Amino acid sequence: MIPTLNHPLGMPYGRHLQYLESTGSQYIDTGVAPDFAGGDSVEIRYFAPMYTSQLAPCIFGSRESGIRNGVYLLPISFSPADSEGFSTISYDFTGNNVFTATDAVVKLNDLSFAMPRRVTCGLPIFLFALNNYGTGTYGIYAGMKLYDWKYYRNGMLAQHLIPVLDKSGVPCLYDTVTRTFKYNAGTGTFDYA
Repeated sequence: MIPTLNHPLGMPYGRHLQYLESTGSQYIDTGVAPDFAGGDSVEIRYFAPMYTSQLAPCIFGSRESGIRNGVYLLPISFSPADSEGFSTISYDFTGNNVFTATDAVVKLNDLSFAMPRRVTCGLPIFLFALNNYGTGTYGIYAGMKLYDWKYYRNGMLAQHLIPVLDKSGVPCLYDTVTRTFKYNAGTGTFDYA
């Protein structure tokens, strides 16, 4: 069970949600390209259902051409890529999870692995999809529920995205740090609860 966040009154959105869920055509551009080698880190709380297609959908990620300079998390693996190539850590990411990545450690719930490469993302990370050379493609994850996303720059919280309905009733993510909204960059509308 993912805990519900409590926020003070007067926030500029309509209602805090438990999660956003993609139906297979929605994704969020976080606008951040972490430099893990320079001290950045990320944390995501999500639910990943089993997938049935041959193309594994992407929980989050970005990469430049030739699978360079980025990271991407699938329900079956995590792949960090530097300027020389990529490595893969394989395990089951389905169900409710908390995933973190730093320059030294990759952690899924209570499992920890050494980060196999020093990564600086060349493009911003997309949530529910892969920023594939600048386009949100490669398996937008239908049924994935996003509870929370955090990006730390040099140990300081620089972005904290939570699911909300804006004051017009549009499901989106709200950044509690910059007090800005991140809207669907794909098509259709997010499901939510």
